[in-house]
Order: sequence, then C-alpha cells, then structure tokens
Amino acid sequence: MFMAVRPLLRGVVFDMDGTLPESDLDLAGMYRRAGVTSDILVEMQSMTPDRQREVAQIIEEAEEVGRQSLRLMPGALDVATWLGRQNIRTALVTRNCEKSVAALKELWRGPPLDPLITRDDFPAKPDPAAFHAIVDAWGFTPEECVMVGDSLANDVEFG
Repeated sequence: MFMAVRPLLRGVVFDMDGTLPESDLDLAGMYRRAGVTSDILVEMQSMTPDRQREVAQIIEEAEEVGRQSLRLMPGALDVATWLGRQNIRTALVTRNCEKSVAALKELWRGPPLDPLITRDDFPAKPDPAAFHAIVDAWGFTPEECVMVGDSLANDVEFG
C-alpha cells in the first residue's frame, strides 16, 4: 500500500497587524482619508509625486496610532515559543513600515522572528517575493513552510 509522505513543517511566516500584535490601527479610516478604495500601496504607484507624499503622510499618521497602541495578541508568544521548541523557524512579513516592526520588537520576548521584512524591503504582499526569499534563505521548500495571517487578499495569496 502506497502512503503519501507529507512534508515536515519547518518554517512559519507570520503577518504582523491582527496576527501577532493588535492595535488601534484604523485601516478603513486610513483608506477613507486617502480616498483609496483598493490596495493603497498599489494605487500609490500610479499617483503623482505630490499625491504620493500626501497619501504617505496619511499612512504614517495611521501607523503611528497603531504603534502607540500596539500590544501582543493573546497567545502569540505561546505559539511562537512552542514553534521554537519544535525547531520550526519563524519570520515576519508585513505591509507595515520599519518603525512599526521596531515597536513590535520592543514587545517581543519570544524566539527570534528572522527575518523581519517590511514593505520597504520587498514588494508588498501579496507579491510572493519575500516568501520565496525567506524559504530560499532557510534552505527549505515552499511546501515545508506556511503563512499565518489575517487577510485573505494579502496573506493567503502571499502564502
């Protein structure tokens, strides 16, 4: 009898907002203030430089509110600690900025999230470039890794 062998889980890539930490980041309000109805980072690419600066300021203000209210999601450290004990690598990929990742690092007391990737490091999710870079750096296959996030449009597509 032939039994399919399932790949071993060797790596977990986490999203940030709504997955590891929670905050008062108001994404809907940010989109409303920016006058954007689809992906804000994608829409910014087709804006004039002046409009890009305006929208970037709106994003920065919203993310600052999120940073000031950042707190770890209940159980996030427990899950990460368990993964670490199983020798499962963990990383973080976010559409957030470096300042927000730095704020998370201040709270994080779990096993290392390595690498920590922001929207400034790779094309933003759902573009899978960061996922492939992580898997390659770890020396794993994509089938040995999973993405954990809260957004169907960005996280599931990314993974």
